[in-house]
Amino acid sequence: MRRGGLARAGGPGSCGWVVCAAAVCGLACGIVGYDISQRALILDPVEQVVFDSDRGAVEVYAFKRTAISILYHVVGFDTSIVDVGQELDGDVLRATILCDDDDICSADWYAEVPLGTAIAVGMREGGLKLTGVDAEVKAEVVAGDVDGVALGSPKFALTVEAGAVTLAWAVAPTSVVVAVGAGDVALTVPAGSYRCALTARAGAAAVDGVVCDEAAAASLEITVQTGDIRVQGAA
Repeated sequence: MRRGGLARAGGPGSCGWVVCAAAVCGLACGIVGYDISQRALILDPVEQVVFDSDRGAVEVYAFKRTAISILYHVVGFDTSIVDVGQELDGDVLRATILCDDDDICSADWYAEVPLGTAIAVGMREGGLKLTGVDAEVKAEVVAGDVDGVALGSPKFALTVEAGAVTLAWAVAPTSVVVAVGAGDVALTVPAGSYRCALTARAGAAAVDGVVCDEAAAASLEITVQTGDIRVQGAA
């Protein structure tokens, strides 16, 4: 959807949009308000899903499936919503919510993706949750909490200006790089040896259940300006 109306988005492998719920009203001054949920099924092969979000939550659930199901719920006025929707660009699926000003404008995204799908996220305001993701993750969050559950991502790079970070791996990662301005970081990884570079400039760093070894193959690089760091090893 671009400002001024709804637009269909997707590629040849998409089943198109299904409107799950809609409340669209024209105001006296001619401004249109949207409260709409839309879902798409992407049948084409996708190597990476890229989220570009000005405002709203993003949730990704990866498991054994052969297609991507992606849903958004958008609320706002046509004067503030610049663009919202998904678009297939080769083997990259791009999901976008762009807002023009501080008026009402947000979209919550939920995506179910096949295992092996890489995730990239750029968020200005909103929370991020990843479940079961087993491919590379790159994310930048300005304001919002980040949660990861049952992760298998070998490479995970995250920057958060303000927000708490809670990440748990089911399979040991090879490289985790997390940088947080203000917020606590809690990391749970399989027990073992890791190269630990933990810096809490105005807080404390604690490690339990893992061995910090400069010769280890896997690395955990966590930097927090204001907040605490906790790394926990799990059997």
